[in-house]
Amino acid sequence: MIDMQQARPSGTERGRAAPAPLRAIRWWLGELDGAWRDARALLVRAPHGADGLVLEASAESFTIHRQSGARRSTLGRVARPVASRAALDPGLRATLAAARGRAIVELAAADTLTRRLRLPDAGPADLARMLRFELAKHLPFPIEEACWYFRAVGPAPGRGAAREVEVSVAPLALAVAIRDELAALGIAADGFVAADLPADARSGLSFLPPTAGAASGGGSVARMVALVLVIAAGGASLASPLLADRARMQTLGDEIARLEPAAKRGLAVREQALRDGERGEALRRMRQARPDAIATLALLTAAIDDASWLVSLALSGPEVVIDGRSPSAAAVAAALERTGRFERVSFRAPIARDPATGLERFQIAAILAEARP
Repeated sequence: MIDMQQARPSGTERGRAAPAPLRAIRWWLGELDGAWRDARALLVRAPHGADGLVLEASAESFTIHRQSGARRSTLGRVARPVASRAALDPGLRATLAAARGRAIVELAAADTLTRRLRLPDAGPADLARMLRFELAKHLPFPIEEACWYFRAVGPAPGRGAAREVEVSVAPLALAVAIRDELAALGIAADGFVAADLPADARSGLSFLPPTAGAASGGGSVARMVALVLVIAAGGASLASPLLADRARMQTLGDEIARLEPAAKRGLAVREQALRDGERGEALRRMRQARPDAIATLALLTAAIDDASWLVSLALSGPEVVIDGRSPSAAAVAAALERTGRFERVSFRAPIARDPATGLERFQIAAILAEARP
């Protein structure tokens, strides 16, 4: 659980918006700071109230208890304000020194405010931002003069449901005054919580950060680990755009590979359709260029008189060559020209008369023109 402390203005509130890489690094550092506090609460510090000293702070005195699980025994009481360390009982002073920061300060319930709110389910950082606005509506003093922590209560909500959050608030000046008074006595506190917060729920929660000396064991190692995490986070924030671009390129490559067979089939179908179209157009042109035999015979039958007949018909493109017999070959040629469909009518061979029938044998060539509308 991330501690909630006095809010400070963000980088964007203090000035112009930072460049994207700098904002990414700041975000990583903020997340690491919260994760570091959680890890320190779990790995370095003793669980709040589970086994250690508890200092119950009131306006008149500090009451010092020893906590062992759910059991609590009173060790002594010190009147406030304490002038110096000499005012402490020697045995009590030794007990506090031996605690080495494993001391929890309880603020009186009368000095704190605890409420349960329902907020949209989100991560700790987003919940903290939402709480800052919600608390401003419930507090009798400005939000800048408060310190607080929160914890999620109840079962985890379903997808899209609201989360119930318990938030405890204390005046910042009061908590700081108690912290400074204890520091003057050489007492390092591990956390500052409301007196009504259950002992088994205190791990990682505090109105203020631990005072100097709390959780001193492993400090250098912890700082080294934090430094390594910060460096790793900075490198990750700088490399993340490149990794995102690489992932997008990989996705595009996979999509292209998936669509390539269908694209090839589509191209093959298109090429086949083009070839079929070209062949169809070629056939159409051929039909236009070569007259239809039946239609040509019909034209000739209509043009030539009944006394003449044809022996053969040859079609070569638009050219028509006919052999036949007629009382007058010249009359046949003239009849073809009158139709308007035969052009460049000419005799291919000399006209000869058949002695047996008296008819003229002829061979006429002509060009069959397209019908005019």
